[in-house]
Amino acid sequence: MSSHTQNYPWRAEYQSMWMLEGRDEYYNEGFWQKFYDHWKVQDNPLSSKQDQLQIVPEGISLNTFPQLTDICAGAILVLPEYCEMVQRIVKVYNNEPKCAVVVTGQPGIRKSVLLSYLLAILLSIPMDGSQDSATSLRSALVLLYTTTCKFLFYDSKAWFPNSATDPSGQLNLSALPEPSSGVPRLWVLIDMDDKEEPRGLAKQSTVFLVQAALPCHFATWTKTRHALFFGLPLWQDQSIYHGWELLSTRPDFEMKIESWIRGDEDATIFPEHQKLFEAKGKPNHLA
Repeated sequence: MSSHTQNYPWRAEYQSMWMLEGRDEYYNEGFWQKFYDHWKVQDNPLSSKQDQLQIVPEGISLNTFPQLTDICAGAILVLPEYCEMVQRIVKVYNNEPKCAVVVTGQPGIRKSVLLSYLLAILLSIPMDGSQDSATSLRSALVLLYTTTCKFLFYDSKAWFPNSATDPSGQLNLSALPEPSSGVPRLWVLIDMDDKEEPRGLAKQSTVFLVQAALPCHFATWTKTRHALFFGLPLWQDQSIYHGWELLSTRPDFEMKIESWIRGDEDATIFPEHQKLFEAKGKPNHLA
């Protein structure tokens, strides 16, 4: 019996509301299970001190990760601010578990990337009950709750809500495993800008909530849970340059820019880019 099944018993009537990934027509390819299998045998990314992390393993479709699809090819730039933010969140989890955290910031500042980074860290913590050296955490259940998917990582398996028992598509957070006395709370990572709170969230006392949200989209549960608000700072110039190299859309964007600068027929770029080049002149290698 794993530490999860020992420490987080799951009532049969609640477990029946979930299905294992790979046993359903929609989630039959098991991408999240592959993601889980990968990270549970990896070193904690927080301890590796890498400035670039292949967060989505090869062989896993990026379509499974809508929060990363448009910005990278499975790799992320690990900003120093990400490491600092994770440590701040962990400190709240360890010292004030009844609270919650909202990570906010300007649109496009990559709050979703931070949440994906935190997910990889949590899944890499061994399930043998030992304490992780990088975070001082012990393995706990993790629920990823996004606009497009909801997955519970429990006992080395990826579970998702059973539509047969929940045809509305909503997730009742009261139907989760319950931690035994003295066991760490479940992590719930929420990546959605909906003002409507997930059903049962405010009343669920056995979970620790971390939500990535825009400043204008704070959920109603934050008042009930006495949430702490942590803001991600704007990117520094050097980070922008490094992040640009990881963008999955960069090659196509650069081709369009070069085509427009050469004066190719039907070549178009955004007006703001056109104004920039007209003001600054052509890049040296295209002049």
